[in-house]
Amino acid sequence: MANYAKIEGGVVKNTLVADEDYAAQEGLVLLEPGFGVSDFFSEGVFSKNTEKLTQEAENSMRSQRDTLLAESDLFMLPDKWDALSAASQQALVAYRQSLRDVPQNSPDVFNPKFPELWTATQ
Repeated sequence: MANYAKIEGGVVKNTLVADEDYAAQEGLVLLEPGFGVSDFFSEGVFSKNTEKLTQEAENSMRSQRDTLLAESDLFMLPDKWDALSAASQQALVAYRQSLRDVPQNSPDVFNPKFPELWTATQ
C-alpha cells in the first residue's frame, strides 16, 4: 500500500492509499511526499501550486489577525473602555488599526508583520 494521486489535466485531483495493482488499473501515479491535491504533475515530476500556497498563507495571516482583534474586542465594551486611561485607549485604537492593516502592510504573506501585542497596562 502506498499513496497515489489521480491526475487530471496536469493537476492532482485526488489522493488515495492503494496497492500497486489497483493503482496501475486506475492509472494512478505514485505520490511523492509533500505533494497533494491542487499541486501539478507534468512529465513525471510533481511541483507545488504556489497560488494555493499563497492563498493558504493569506488565510493563515488573516486568521491570526482576526484572533488578535477578537482578543482585544473585550476592551472595546463601554465598561472596559471607560476603565482605560486615555493613553491606553489611544494605544488600543492604534493597535487594532495596525491589525486591520496587516494584509496591506505585509508584502510577504509568508512572513507577515504583526504589531507589538497591546496590553491593558499601556
